[in-house]
Amino acid sequence: MAGGPSARGPDSFREGGFSALELLVIVVIVSAVVALGVPTLRAKAHDSVLDMNMRSLASLVQQEMLAGYDSSYQPAGEGAPSAT
Repeated sequence: MAGGPSARGPDSFREGGFSALELLVIVVIVSAVVALGVPTLRAKAHDSVLDMNMRSLASLVQQEMLAGYDSSYQPAGEGAPSAT
């Protein structure tokens, strides 16, 4: 009886499912994949935020340039009345 239950070993009577060791190996592999992927996602999110901030800054600069120069503007320290 080459194909009988006794030829397969002690696992031949086990019904479907996974052993604890198989589940542990799967958990370790999934954890490793997630650990490798998280920094990549963080970097992409950081780059996206920087890109959005640069676009906002460029838009603000463009609006200010299109608005023209306000001749009544005087930076502090250049002809501004003194506080004394």
